[in-house]
Amino acid sequence: MADLKNCEYVLVEYAPSPLRETRVAVGLFLFEAPGRLVRQGFAADWRQVRCLDPQADVELLENLGAHFERLAGEEREQGEVRSQESE
Repeated sequence: MADLKNCEYVLVEYAPSPLRETRVAVGLFLFEAPGRLVRQGFAADWRQVRCLDPQADVELLENLGAHFERLAGEEREQGEVRSQESE
């Protein structure tokens, strides 16, 4: 059985207007305690976003997952370099 770990999550919501309380969840990030990204996922179906905001930049939203994966990869690489330098 795999060891259970405490994690934190961040829910990503799309809100077309700061004046309205209407929003829709579009993604989720799961982090281990030291802040390492474990998993992320974004909506596969953007119809709710389009219904909420027909002018939404869905292409930008679709690319957020890959963007954050790249950032997390860069952070991991920098962390590995820092740990090697301290040895």
